[in-house]
Parts: sequence; structure tokens; C-alpha cells
Amino acid sequence: MSLGPRFFFCVALLLYATGLWSGLPHASAADRIRPWNPDELAPLGAIAELYSVFHHSPKFNPQYPLFHYVIQAVFVGPYLIGLSLTGRLSEPSVEYPYGLTDPVSALATMTVLARSVSWWMAAAVVATACRTATLLWDRSTGTIAGVMVLLTYPMFYYARVSTVDMGALFWTSLGLYVFAVCVREGVTRRRAMALAVFAALATATKDMSYAAFLPVGLAAAVQYLREPGSGGRRRAWGDLSAALAASAAAYALASGLVFHPARYLGHLSFITGSHEVPDAFFASDGVTPAIAEGYLGLLHGTWVQLLNSLGAPVAMLGVAGVLLCAVRSPRNLVLALPALGVLLGVIVPARLVYLRYVLVMAYVAAIFAAHALATALGSERRGLRGAARLGLTLACAWSLLRGGDLTYQMIHDSRYAVGAWFAENARPGDRIGFYGAWDKFPPLASTLETVPMPGQIKYLAGPPAAPDFQPEFILVMGQHPGASHEYTLPRESYRRLLDGSSGYELVLEVHTRSLLGERLFENVNPVVKVFARKDR
Repeated sequence: MSLGPRFFFCVALLLYATGLWSGLPHASAADRIRPWNPDELAPLGAIAELYSVFHHSPKFNPQYPLFHYVIQAVFVGPYLIGLSLTGRLSEPSVEYPYGLTDPVSALATMTVLARSVSWWMAAAVVATACRTATLLWDRSTGTIAGVMVLLTYPMFYYARVSTVDMGALFWTSLGLYVFAVCVREGVTRRRAMALAVFAALATATKDMSYAAFLPVGLAAAVQYLREPGSGGRRRAWGDLSAALAASAAAYALASGLVFHPARYLGHLSFITGSHEVPDAFFASDGVTPAIAEGYLGLLHGTWVQLLNSLGAPVAMLGVAGVLLCAVRSPRNLVLALPALGVLLGVIVPARLVYLRYVLVMAYVAAIFAAHALATALGSERRGLRGAARLGLTLACAWSLLRGGDLTYQMIHDSRYAVGAWFAENARPGDRIGFYGAWDKFPPLASTLETVPMPGQIKYLAGPPAAPDFQPEFILVMGQHPGASHEYTLPRESYRRLLDGSSGYELVLEVHTRSLLGERLFENVNPVVKVFARKDR
């Protein structure tokens, strides 16, 4: 049975909708305005960034180019206008509660609206994968590709958060579809310009997207110059120059360079500067050593992250699909170029790899896995067809199980139970000391004060309290997978909390159990411990 892009678009919307509301901010105080997941632009990022750009404020977030902020603002802006017209937003301010009469409800709603950009884009990515595979091979391959991408593990996460990652994958998938059209039907001026513009928009969303398009653009240019059509090579050079100019113009506008050059230069300084990464894959200092052993470890780490993204069955099928394509349809093998570009243009120079770094690689591998399965299902050999059906069933079941497990952890995050515990046991005016994760609190009442503990390894919330600070409660979370506590908490301080010598005792420990227990995303379902002062 062959299923089309529209079917997969609708199914993806339904599948990813669950969990869209997980980890929303409970903005009962100024330090609780952000959702739990790291690097989310919601709830105020888009509006604040555009305000800074167009009012030439020196304050802005240097992490990303401007484009995704603009798209999120299109979704969030009408809601703010509605709040203003109904009197729920008066005298807007840059300070909490920002002129909102109900900041808890308003900021939660704004977060959902900002996240819905990723939700719609994720559905479009799945539909585009189906269409791309259908174009390169056939409808059966397209159907299986839609299923494979739909069930890719990171899709269950990035479709539900307001980071730039799904936006980058969305524009990249559209560009790769145009590239597939070029491969099958030839390069034209219009297609070259579309490919160039999609490359610009993807890069203006997340900088590392350039690496996926660099080899793709070169391949399309070589193809056009070899097969220039009736216009000849001179016209091909003119068309390629026009495409390059269109890409530059689109990037200058979408990245914000035209509107606020100083912000853009600050962004360039941020992404090219060296800063410590505390939890990188290979080495404790944050970056893989630039030696042969280090690069081999980096390749191994990349493969591990692909296994994490796809699951072992789909990852192995992806390898089989690449080998099969090299033998049976070598021209389509160019679809692997963006994956190679990410490896050589991002992972190797950065000398570290995260799950989000391999999103494009996983997308491409899922399409090649679909090619392998579709070829086996169409074989004349009965045994091979049976094995392919079994493999497809197991791959889909395992991927769906992993995605469902992640979804369960998102909607039953341990912090919900901790918030309910505080609602029953804390008194108005109680103080909660914490380490590190200053914007990832459980839902807390406005009558409870949250204060950073003294003696932290790294301060994330301004100056800590005095050394003799003795709050009624101390909150400790294990932010990183496998960690028992927040990494900013010194080991000796943690030991004294556990053995009671600090004057506190453990009164609550929560970690929602799940079927598989995977924690590949650090801020989903952390281990949370609450210590109470012994006189309480």
C-alpha cells in the first residue's frame, strides 16, 4: 500500500501533538519564566529579539541568526495583540510580569504557540521525506521513508520544543527535495535559485546547516555545467551566478544582517569563539583531542548518535540502503552528500558531536533505509520479502516504542510530582535553595522564594546567597543523563546533604519510571531530590 505526503503530514501532526504541552513555564516569579528544555526561544525570545533588532538595543541573544525568531513572532504576535485589546496586557515592560495581568497563563500559552512552529515544520519534514524518496525511487520507497522519518527518535522531541533545530531541518529537507528534482530531471535556473534560497534560509535558521548544502550545491553546479541544456555553458554560468546572488540576498535578509549589523557581528563572534562544553562526548575538557585516536573516537561517537536517533535496525538498514544504491542506482547516491557535509563541515571541525548535530544525517539515513526495505519487499525471492516484512515490522515497532517512551517521560516528568509535593508541604514564605538549573524549576507557588545556593562550581543565576544561608528546602536535580545531581553542586556539598551532616535530610526523591529508561535529552525527566532542614 502506498501512502502520500498529505497522509504523513496529518499523521505526524496527531502523533507529535502529545507532549507539546510538557515542560511549560509556571511563571509565578521572575526566575520561572522559561520552559524546561534547554535553548528554547519561547516564550519571550522572538518578541524580545525583534524588539532589540528594530529598536537597535544592545541586548540580544547571540546564539542564532534572526530568521527563526521572525517565524515564531508570526505565531506569538497575534496572541499578544489579543491580550492588549482585551486588557490583559497593559503598559508592556521588559521586567517581570511584563505588563501581563496573568503571566502564568500568558507565558505558558506563548510557549505553546512558539512550539507550534516546530510542530508544523516537523509534519512537513515527514511529508517531504515521503515525496523525496518517491521522486528518487518509487511510491513504495516514499511510503516507507515517511514511516521511517516519522518514527525517528529526535523527531518526538524537536517537534515539541521551540528550539531552532526543527526549523533548520525543515528548510534543509525542502532544499534536498529540490536537489532530488535536479538529480532526476536536470538543473534549471529556477531550480538552482530555489535550492540556493532554501540553503540560505536553513543557514539563517541555524548556522551549521551550511555544511549540508555546500556539497549539494557543488554537485548541482557540476551537473548543470556538464549538462547545460539548450542555453549552453555560458547561460549555465549566468544561472548559477544568479542563484548565488539570490542566496546571498536571502541570507542577508533572513539572518538579520541587513536590519542590525552589530547583532549579526555579535552572533558571528559568539559562534566562532571558544567556550567550554562540560558534557561533550569524547574528552573531559569538552573537545575531542586533535589526534588520530580522537578522530576515530569522534567517528564512533557519530555512529552512536545515529544509533540513538534511528535505533539499531533502521541504522543498519540505512547502511544497507547506501550500499544497495551504489550498486543499483548510483546517481541517487548523491543524497548522501549532505550527511557527509555535516560530518566534515561541522562534527570534525568542532571535534564534538551531539544528538542534534546528526539530525540531517539521520534524515538521510532513514530515506536510504526505506530504499533497502522497498527493494527487498519488491524482490522475486519469497524469503527475502518475508525477511523484509519482518524487518520493517520490528524496526517500526522498536522506533514507536522508543518514541512513546520519550513521550511518556515528557508528559510525566518528575518535576510535576515535585511541584505537587511542594504545594502540599511548603508554607508561604519558605525559601528553596537550588544549584545550577535556575530556570528549570518544578511548578511552584508565587509565595515560595527560590535562591541560588552558595559554593556552586558555576553560577547560572547571578550572585549566590551568603555562605551561612539556610533555606527551608534544598532542590537538587540530575540534569545530565546518568548524573545523580546537578553538575554545579560540589561533590563534598552533595555528600554532606546525603549523610545529614549539613543539617538537612532527604525527604523526597522522584524519577518517573519508564519502560525503557532512556534519557538522551538532559532536561527530560531528571532525577529530583528535595532536602528539608531538620528543624522542619
